[in-house]
Amino acid sequence: MSELQERVQFETRCSPAFKQKLVELAYLSGYMKKVKIEDPKDPELLIDVGSLSPDLRYALLKSKPGVSEMLMSINRWGTLKLRATDRSELRDVLRKFKAINSNISQIIDLTEGQAFDYKDKHYDLSKLASEFFMVKTAVGECVDKILKKGVEVEVTSGAVFDAKYAVQSDYDLPKTLTETLTLKTNIETRDRLKEGKKIKINLKKMVEDATIYRTSAPVNDPLIIRALEIYRSLNENILAAHALIKKTGMNIQFQQRLWSDLSKRKSELTILLKDMTTQLQEKAKHD
Repeated sequence: MSELQERVQFETRCSPAFKQKLVELAYLSGYMKKVKIEDPKDPELLIDVGSLSPDLRYALLKSKPGVSEMLMSINRWGTLKLRATDRSELRDVLRKFKAINSNISQIIDLTEGQAFDYKDKHYDLSKLASEFFMVKTAVGECVDKILKKGVEVEVTSGAVFDAKYAVQSDYDLPKTLTETLTLKTNIETRDRLKEGKKIKINLKKMVEDATIYRTSAPVNDPLIIRALEIYRSLNENILAAHALIKKTGMNIQFQQRLWSDLSKRKSELTILLKDMTTQLQEKAKHD
């Protein structure tokens, strides 16, 4: 039987204010589809109803589905999980990786055709750079996988937090129960809400007990931080190499320094790759 067929419809009386608060919470939590309307100032532009006043937003959203889906999710998980993933932190860390990776072409320029002999041993910088790039590419793939694994972060302030508080702290005034709140949920959620025939009281309690969580990119994962630190060190090495070239030219002193720095970064990335692979394998076992 499909999820839609399993749903049952029931009603309760409430005030217009309470219904508006519920709709606002469902919208801000991501359980209602984003709605755009024509900009009154420019008919060729569309604006998100999220930028409108609460009253005008409610007028456009009150007939849209979403409240029931939000309540079923709360009943299932015991928390209010925001459906909109926070992408700002992810974009920030990706910008950092992009900025760091922009210097990779400089490594090619610095190492191409560079080799030297020291204590009867041959050191090929071009070959070392190729090996470094192979490890770095593998680390980059692991970074992408780690960043795609969202982590839940508790929300303790902001618009959704305020909207949740508005719902749970609502109280009835005499002669205000003029609205019909129609819900269409699964049987489990309906039974919980109708317990004791106090749907609104149970609904408020359900919302009150639900901690808010948003899904965020794991930008503070220790392995991600380690990767950024290694790449920052690499950038410093590149700057130092250019400074040395200006001072002494591409002599053996420059070659030895670049070999030492690039070897260290390669070793660090190799260890990091092993740790990242282990972490991803462990997480895969629990998914």
